[in-house]
Amino acid sequence: MSPHEIVPYRHEFKNAVVDLWRSAFVTGAFDRREYFEWKYERNPYLPEPILFLALDGEGRVVGTRGFHGSRWETPNASMVIPCAEDFAIAPEHRNSGLATTMMRVALDDLAQRGYEYALSASAGQTTVLHSLTMGWKSIGAMEPVGRLAWHGRARRGIDWVSRRARRLWRPRGLSRAINRSLYGSPFQRLDRAADARSTGHETSIVVQRSPNPRALADLAARLPHDGRIRHVRDLAFFEWRYLNPAREYRFLLYERKGRVDGYMAISRSHPLPTQISDWEGMSHEVRAQLLEFALSRGDFAGVGAWTASLPVGSKELLERAGFRPTETDRRARGMPCVLLNKLGADGDWAIAGVPALDPSNWDIRLIDSMRG
Repeated sequence: MSPHEIVPYRHEFKNAVVDLWRSAFVTGAFDRREYFEWKYERNPYLPEPILFLALDGEGRVVGTRGFHGSRWETPNASMVIPCAEDFAIAPEHRNSGLATTMMRVALDDLAQRGYEYALSASAGQTTVLHSLTMGWKSIGAMEPVGRLAWHGRARRGIDWVSRRARRLWRPRGLSRAINRSLYGSPFQRLDRAADARSTGHETSIVVQRSPNPRALADLAARLPHDGRIRHVRDLAFFEWRYLNPAREYRFLLYERKGRVDGYMAISRSHPLPTQISDWEGMSHEVRAQLLEFALSRGDFAGVGAWTASLPVGSKELLERAGFRPTETDRRARGMPCVLLNKLGADGDWAIAGVPALDPSNWDIRLIDSMRG
């Protein structure tokens, strides 16, 4: 008989969940309670939080598996798909089979609630491998790339020297000072360029600390649908998604005669590198100007992106700008990837008639995962 009981989340468990996350997830300085409330209580796609909790024999929360809501669309229809997140187990309860038990209970419950699929876009390597043994399917590697500027390489050299000299002297202050002089804060540099003009008197690229949800939703509605499965970019999405307390964002808006014709969302969070979370434009030229502006004005030590779903022209822009494949060890294993689970054995793996296991049928950006 299992020493654990798996139960759906109830509000009275909130403090215990937050406490477990504070001890289990050691990275990031953001407030876990604020993160829980944003991700689960204010999610626009689910009426209530969906989490599954493991309780020990004394009723204490010792494990969690969360699912936040997302809405995906094709030209024919849209559907809500719960996304697996926030897997945590207290150290003394690991290696007990609890992870498998929690996932089985969760998937059965989601099927009973009427959901057709579950998705996982942020899992680490161990969780991905475990999920594949449980019937999840990969819908493609995300092909990460990165661009490391000369001062980024200099910083790595400084860190290398610092680690090896630590027994003899304390170079941390020197390292920080040199780092600041070499690359400073790219977000500060972008902020100083907040009203920079692009080519022509009718167009400009502006930098904002928070998104303009209505303008971005209008842009998304004007972009043609290429037939792939993509996350809905509506007002509810833009009002919610970029409030993630685990990230800091900057938004580059390409404006033509007062209307937004393109945008780039850039995110950062220690220890993750600065990343292009999303990048859209009414034309190839708009996307090119946004990228050139971001790289020249931000002068990033390093910046990354996912490229699997980008248009060929956008991939070429990144390559010409010096972006190269990263995470080579994980790439060799088909990661980072997005996983899909069909809840129930009946029917084809298709979303609104579009085959769901063909990676070419998906348009997935970093912002569609909790990595962005």
